[in-house]
Amino acid sequence: MFNFRAKEIKVQNKVIHIQELSAGGRRAFLKALQKDEKDTYYNLAVMVSQGCTEFKDQTPEQILDLVPEGALTEIAEGITKLSGLASSEEEDDEKKP
Repeated sequence: MFNFRAKEIKVQNKVIHIQELSAGGRRAFLKALQKDEKDTYYNLAVMVSQGCTEFKDQTPEQILDLVPEGALTEIAEGITKLSGLASSEEEDDEKKP
């Protein structure tokens, strides 16, 4: 099998394990965007369900009920960067000292 990039991030004093999206995970996220690109929180929850081991067994709706808004955004940002989906501007900000 392949090794996915993974790391731990600290969100609201909790350690969260994230990993880069698989091809199937990216596909699920892109399908959610196509279905309803205006439902940002649902789309972030799809990404979290695909890239976060703690939430892999929850539906996006369950994740929305379990995770505070700020934490959801922070986790999704971590997965985005790890998966290479971050904009070049965000990547440049990460490289700055």
